[in-house]
Amino acid sequence: MSSKLRLHATPGSLYSAKVRIALRHKGLDWNEVEPEGGYRSDAYRKRVPQGTVPALEVDGALIVDSEAIVEYLEETYPAAPLLPGAPLDRARIRSLSRFHDTALEPAIRALFPSIREGKRPPNALIERINTQLAILERIAKPSPLLGGAALALADCGYPVSFATLDILATCTGIQLDWPEAIRQYQGALDRVPAVDAVLTPYRDITTKWAEAALGARA
Repeated sequence: MSSKLRLHATPGSLYSAKVRIALRHKGLDWNEVEPEGGYRSDAYRKRVPQGTVPALEVDGALIVDSEAIVEYLEETYPAAPLLPGAPLDRARIRSLSRFHDTALEPAIRALFPSIREGKRPPNALIERINTQLAILERIAKPSPLLGGAALALADCGYPVSFATLDILATCTGIQLDWPEAIRQYQGALDRVPAVDAVLTPYRDITTKWAEAALGARA
């Protein structure tokens, strides 16, 4: 008997989108709910003390943090694997996923306060992102994805971050130094059905948020 999966998530959450990509890739069914009163509300914190999204309930048990959730899905539903077989290859994929979560995504998230204030992000923040993109080019070596032809765990976070960068660059006019290899990797990701299905609504929501934030202060 399969477990009942209940995902606490918000439409514009990058890490919620990361988990949706993994769920779709594995062909799993899940029930998705938005946090009651928002993820910072007392009501939500009673259920999820960390007050973060995504959070996955599995038959009443709670898993918090997108990486932990995707690792759980990989261990529990091995079909359509997100990790290769060899230990060193698995470690490489996990390392690239951690680079996304601890280096690239925080650099992107640092842009959000400027967007909310209707300001152009400072050059220092733009350079921080360019630095992380350059590092990614050196360590990723996609062919065409990070684990080869099939989607891997590390591939679940990057497409959402790349889409976010494109949207924010368009809305603010900032110029980013995209390595050609990373642009090609982005194109390969966008052609994966699970990625495309998640990115289509995410792009619309994020674009409307950025335009509204900047327009309100124009």
